[in-house]
Amino acid sequence: MKKLICILTVLCFLLCSCGRADVKVRTDLSDAEIMEFHTETKQPYSLDEDGKYIVILNKASGIFHISEDCYSASIIKDENKEIIKANDFAQMLEEGYKPCGVCAKKYITEESHD
Repeated sequence: MKKLICILTVLCFLLCSCGRADVKVRTDLSDAEIMEFHTETKQPYSLDEDGKYIVILNKASGIFHISEDCYSASIIKDENKEIIKANDFAQMLEEGYKPCGVCAKKYITEESHD
């Protein structure tokens, strides 16, 4: 599979660099779909009825999200997503989880980059 991808990449490069390939650039984007990406979240965190934080955990990456409207949390595959409750976010760091760079960036420390 890797060999096929390499061959196709080289072939595309050769076709584009030989001067015979036409490249079309679309400049009219009036009907293009616009997707918004926010680096800030609307709601910083959610609490349950017992006062515990609702945390969205990506089991595959070990990253935790503190906001339910975080874009990064919304694109986690269902099989990797787990919603848990925590007493505080320091508990998540102590357990080895890494904070999201979007919704939990204020909890990022030198240790969480390892």
